[in-house]
Amino acid sequence: MKKKITRLCATVLLLSAGIAFPTVIQAQRVNTFTVEQQARIDALKQGYIKKGVPAHWAEKRATMIVEQESKAQLRASVRPATPNTGSIKIDRGSTPGSYSSYHTAATQDAYADYLVKHVLLNNPAAVTAISNVHFFGVYGPTDQRSLAYFEYEGTDFPIDKGLILATGDVNGVAGQSPEGPNDIAGGALSANGGYSMAGDPDLTPLVTPNHPDDGSILVFDFKPFKPDVSFDFIFASEEYPQFSNTGFNDIFGFFVTELPSGAPFNIAYFPDGHTPVTINNSNWGNISSSDNDATHLGAPLPDKVNSQWHVPIYQGSPVMEYGGRTIKLTAKANGLSTSKTYRLALKIANVNDQNWGSAVFLSNLDLGAPQVGLDAPYMGAWNREWDEQGKDHLYTDCIQTLKLGFLPAAFDRKLVLSYMGIASKENIRKADGSPLPDTLDLKANEELITFPIKILPVPAADNGKEGAIKACIVSGDCDTVMNKTTKHFFKFFNGIQTNIDFVAPSPKYPGRFKLNITGGSNKVYRSIDNGLHWEFARDTATGEERPFTHDQMEYFLASDRNIWLREPNACAQVQFFHFTKDSLAGPVQPGISRQVIMPEVPGLVSSYAPGIHYVNSGSDLTFRVMPTGANAGKVPVVETGRKSIPDKQGVRVVSNGDGTYTVTIYRVREAIDLRISFAAPNSNVEADGTSIYTERETLYVTSPTANTAKVYNVSGVLVRTLTLSAGETVRTALPAGFYVVALGNGNTHKVIVK
Repeated sequence: MKKKITRLCATVLLLSAGIAFPTVIQAQRVNTFTVEQQARIDALKQGYIKKGVPAHWAEKRATMIVEQESKAQLRASVRPATPNTGSIKIDRGSTPGSYSSYHTAATQDAYADYLVKHVLLNNPAAVTAISNVHFFGVYGPTDQRSLAYFEYEGTDFPIDKGLILATGDVNGVAGQSPEGPNDIAGGALSANGGYSMAGDPDLTPLVTPNHPDDGSILVFDFKPFKPDVSFDFIFASEEYPQFSNTGFNDIFGFFVTELPSGAPFNIAYFPDGHTPVTINNSNWGNISSSDNDATHLGAPLPDKVNSQWHVPIYQGSPVMEYGGRTIKLTAKANGLSTSKTYRLALKIANVNDQNWGSAVFLSNLDLGAPQVGLDAPYMGAWNREWDEQGKDHLYTDCIQTLKLGFLPAAFDRKLVLSYMGIASKENIRKADGSPLPDTLDLKANEELITFPIKILPVPAADNGKEGAIKACIVSGDCDTVMNKTTKHFFKFFNGIQTNIDFVAPSPKYPGRFKLNITGGSNKVYRSIDNGLHWEFARDTATGEERPFTHDQMEYFLASDRNIWLREPNACAQVQFFHFTKDSLAGPVQPGISRQVIMPEVPGLVSSYAPGIHYVNSGSDLTFRVMPTGANAGKVPVVETGRKSIPDKQGVRVVSNGDGTYTVTIYRVREAIDLRISFAAPNSNVEADGTSIYTERETLYVTSPTANTAKVYNVSGVLVRTLTLSAGETVRTALPAGFYVVALGNGNTHKVIVK
């Protein structure tokens, strides 16, 4: 990436061999060294060769070091007061607080403790999960350090702030800091006494046969609040691109150990999940030509390795001095136990020497947190789409369950409840009316506290205003009861009340009918046809009651009508008010009711008018019907389609002997859409109420008293034996054909199944 050394003797040898450079020679820089400098190059070269570095890489490395040392004399001796525009900034930002609080830390461990808990950790509520923070690396009394805060405000680096952990000083003189621009050969030196990593048991196996040299270690213990722990990181190095795929394979790793005696395991990998993050495991290849730096890289070179994970930093880039970096990666430790303590050791090291530094940028450490989650109470389905309009609402006298969910922790905690807005201990009570407690005890590993609550009426002036309960774990996280989707507090609404104003119409007066609704929201619905059609009872913007139209008044006054009022997401299944031509009645408050739809059937008169009816859950539904016209003399067949109680046991149709039938549907426990048809003309009905008929390949037998029925085919073979309870209709499927039904009382009947 940086301008390289071209030694004069190497150029002379190439020319003497007949190799021509008609254009390149003019672009190259010919460098000469003093006798002392050449001697140092030779000594460094021999030292690298003894370490096992190939001779050509040893000479290249040694030559560049000497050139670097020469140019260092020309650099500024102090850190620039203002960072380059567009550069990563090291310890220059104003967040996450006053930097004097850790720049002047008494010890390097105290300095590291502050940075881990206040910079690296993504949720301050988890600060109690971290302990025993230690740092081993460059830490000077002024600005020298290999652990620091960084921030970036541009778009060319995917982490905006966090920690940098480096092999050497990142806050020193110009050219040694990772801050850009990328214009100094051999920048970001690993100098100033980096911590010795020689023989490190975790890193050494990752770079064998090479050897870790100096670097840094950041280590701390933690007890996670959730089983999956993660953080983001980017590895960058000055070894790119000149020393990619060489023995200078700088390395780092993140090692997790279960305490007290677990084996450490590395969680720093490329996206394939098993390739360690090193110089040689991802790069765009090696640049060996003296005049071919990163500005000439149009694409990865032939000797590239996993180039999809690498980002080159071109000559002159304002972002950083390092010559290349990885893409943003995520380290993950999954399946940890929230009841155990672990140690995380972040280690980075130069390999084979102490030159050309590397660093890892860290952010977003996610250990979970002791969280409180208060579920938004759902008040019961009426119409899911309409009820969405009331998901932020709390209604008086509705019993709800307050759920407080927590991330489990291995220790006891205390929960404090407080109130916001119009919420108070007076209007949010337990279901029995007693006040909610101020504090709750949360036991070790407890994840959920639930208890029923009831909203009491609020002053009329507060109807529709917002309020909330806030729950905080002492020394931990807080959460507020609100709709988690809209992020809104709940609105408190009193129940609907009416003061009906009715004046009958006259020839000269159109009449007046107003409900004068109080309480409730602006989205109260009303229906005057038993729930077949609904409309807003109020102007949703102003809250003014909408008058009934002339047609609605005519429809309403033609006969008795129910007026139903319903709040979206209200706790009662149906709230309705009844009005007749003769009287006005107050609200009817039924128990849980089930909808029954009575069809309009030609040739049938019913005591239940066609339309929607409601039956208290668990009750029997009884009504009378009479076939007329073309159906006169036929037997009605009533079907419910229920799954809870089959019609064989749940429906009874009994002849009353006068052409009418009494229909009983037992134990109505769900919505029913009735179907009524008629038996075939060959049905048999006795005067005592016994009926035998067929319909759609099914035989129906009803007896007013306990009885038996034997069914024979035309060959006299017994095909069914039916046991009848008093008043019960028994049905059985039969193939098409002729049958004889013999009752226990001696009567027989012939039927045809079609």
